[in-house]
Amino acid sequence: MKLEERGLAEVVELGIGSTAKLKILRLMVRNPDHAFTMYELERRTPLKAVDIRRHVTNLENELVKHLAEFFRKIGYTR
Repeated sequence: MKLEERGLAEVVELGIGSTAKLKILRLMVRNPDHAFTMYELERRTPLKAVDIRRHVTNLENELVKHLAEFFRKIGYTR
């Protein structure tokens, strides 16, 4: 399927891996000055609380900051 037929977000999520992790990261990158609670992440994503807890701990590292900057550059955060 061509990129034009799918949204950029869907292509990136399928290509990189865990869509749950990417949905959380995308929301956080869109709102860099906002501190999200677990409840708010659950409310604003289609994910279950257990999945959010598992993935948020994996998103707290230096590599994620570089990935977030890459997302901003390619327009994934729109």
